[in-house]
Amino acid sequence: MIEEAQIRDSDELGLRFIVNQNKSEIANIPNIQEYGTITLPTDIAGGREIFLDEGVVVTWKWDEKNINDFSAATRGETPVKVIANNILEEDETNIKYTLCITGVEEEYDTFYTAKGYIKFIDENGVTRVIYTDAAQTSIYKIAAEAVANGEESDVYDSIIETVKTERENYVNSVTADVKNTYQNSTTVTDEFAALSNGLRLRTMSINTGYNLEKTEIGWLSDVHRNYINESSINRIISAIKYTNIFDKTIVTGDMVDYQSWGSLYLTNNLITRKSVNGSILMTSGNHEFSESCQPDISGLPDVYTVEEKYQRLQSVWANDIKYHEEIVYAESGKENVMLVLLDNGRESKLYPEGTAIKLQASIDKAKSLGIPVLLFQHVPMLTMNPNETKLYVSDAYAYGYGTPENYDDVYDMTTKSSYINPNSSNEEISAVCKVIRQNPDVIKGMFNGHEHINFYS
Repeated sequence: MIEEAQIRDSDELGLRFIVNQNKSEIANIPNIQEYGTITLPTDIAGGREIFLDEGVVVTWKWDEKNINDFSAATRGETPVKVIANNILEEDETNIKYTLCITGVEEEYDTFYTAKGYIKFIDENGVTRVIYTDAAQTSIYKIAAEAVANGEESDVYDSIIETVKTERENYVNSVTADVKNTYQNSTTVTDEFAALSNGLRLRTMSINTGYNLEKTEIGWLSDVHRNYINESSINRIISAIKYTNIFDKTIVTGDMVDYQSWGSLYLTNNLITRKSVNGSILMTSGNHEFSESCQPDISGLPDVYTVEEKYQRLQSVWANDIKYHEEIVYAESGKENVMLVLLDNGRESKLYPEGTAIKLQASIDKAKSLGIPVLLFQHVPMLTMNPNETKLYVSDAYAYGYGTPENYDDVYDMTTKSSYINPNSSNEEISAVCKVIRQNPDVIKGMFNGHEHINFYS
């Protein structure tokens, strides 16, 4: 197994993975040819599995010999192999060796994936390779979490400051204005900033009416990533790279096109494991509960129950998927804002039983602390505002406001069937909506995904 990862701060700064092999297990393996470690930057691998002497699969195709499976269509870079010639430590039961990555040139936030391997020839004369579980980390993640746990180090402080400065400078380097799709908003919004990596960023300022210090929340949604789609993977890589400049980053569902082991594997590697000190939080979306996305097989029955789907999702989730409450603290250490993540992505837009009671308790706590609440969920709630029966939507600029003369759809925020309805016959939905509508003095914003539309209501 890979025992741990460390920052190598002697001589040239680098990242060190330590592999610990049990001697008794090695002794049972026949005809060992070599053993060591392989590694590749996680983003270059696309979050996918890495294997010895094989290029990472970038795109897939239907296997012509087996139409129920995929085979590699194109491959990318091959992981770097380091044979274990230099032993770090050895005793009667274990042998330890290292993989050191140097030459990082201040790219401290680059995540690396590493695996220990043993290459051997089995009794049938076939060459085989077995692996440890994959480890994944970055120099920045190690430094930031060590400092958060009370460790003091000038090297760690320098790494953290370098990464934060680089990200802030990059986000501020606007290359073009895209479009401001908000109209008559009660918030103050800036236009989209188009960054050189294709990421588009909008800044939104919310005046909560509370006397608070500044808090910055990153928010993204509906990436619709899957294991065999390179472009969707690149989108999430670009977005997640800059999450740690914010106090928290929230992803409001539909991170995947459908629930598969491949998509969950990528969720873990490209999102959850990149969270630093709990910097990334996630809600579910309706696609997290879908077992298929292709129209030709959409009528097939699901294999897993709803609860089994929850268990699979929770295994790679950054927080409690059914309900999450978290207070963000200001630099002074004072409570600043409460974030509440609700789960309404599954079939029929249902909330888990007890959500309304939990939400009311969270709001009561926020009131006692004198801080506002921001809500995050996947499916939006109807505003029931009689002035919002005709919201004109345009598909220009990745969807946003249209006009009566130029639009692609019209939304009625009192009846739209795909949104959460406060008048629902479902008791939990009705109760949750009631709590929300009765506490506008505390709830200062609700952020949703689902519709892929940039508009405020």
